[in-house]
Amino acid sequence: MSNRYQREIEEILRNMEGSEPKPTFRERLNMRMRGQTRKPEPMIRPRPPRPTLHLSFTTSEWCFLVGILLGLVAAGIAYTDAPNLLTGFLAVLALICVIMGIIAPWRESRRPFSNRSWYGDSAPPKRSLPRPFRFLVTQWKILQLKMRYRRNRGD
Repeated sequence: MSNRYQREIEEILRNMEGSEPKPTFRERLNMRMRGQTRKPEPMIRPRPPRPTLHLSFTTSEWCFLVGILLGLVAAGIAYTDAPNLLTGFLAVLALICVIMGIIAPWRESRRPFSNRSWYGDSAPPKRSLPRPFRFLVTQWKILQLKMRYRRNRGD
């Protein structure tokens, strides 16, 4: 066992003799300050991003689009063939979609509390209780916290 440790120590000492001395603080600082030579970047004009298609329509706009599309399909089928039950059904669906497109914004504006507000999309503020009830609710919550603290502490 001791021979093995002795050989390891001799090997470590040999490796230390063959290594270069460590650079001083000043040399390390100079190496860092020098850095790598930077190539000048070519003056290429950046390309503008490609336009993407975003289909972010409101509910009423979707209803109008579906209604118009169904109406066009019904009219195309009626134009190529004789009008039949399918074209009548598609025309009625188109009419219902257009009416829904008219009614949807009106219904949303009539809601008492919507998730939208003047300063962003957030929930409506909660209505506060009258003053004596707020005091009682606060005292009740404090009592619950005290009881939880005592339970967790082990009293």
